[in-house]
Amino acid sequence: MRAARDAMGLKRLELYAHPDDWPQIKALAADQSAGRQESGRCQMTKAQEKAKPGRKPLPDGKAKTERVQLRIRPGDKAAWMAKAAAAGLSLQEWVEMKCNKKDRA
Repeated sequence: MRAARDAMGLKRLELYAHPDDWPQIKALAADQSAGRQESGRCQMTKAQEKAKPGRKPLPDGKAKTERVQLRIRPGDKAAWMAKAAAAGLSLQEWVEMKCNKKDRA
């Protein structure tokens, strides 16, 4: 933001004013700011939209919402994880592939 201010030639200046003059000073500052915005000289006053964290939501019906709990022996899990890693898949993807194999044939 500092670089943007410097590029526009803006400088921070202190201003001492009587409290009675403050409404006129604020009005003048608002008028000047509006003029810069209209001419396109001031980009800083426009708030930039922040990207929302995370991925975009999937369309209705496309998300996986159901869970299956499965109890297996630790040795079997280790073997499955090794096979999944060798195939370049996560354990979930590997199990889905194995379970749905006959459905595709």
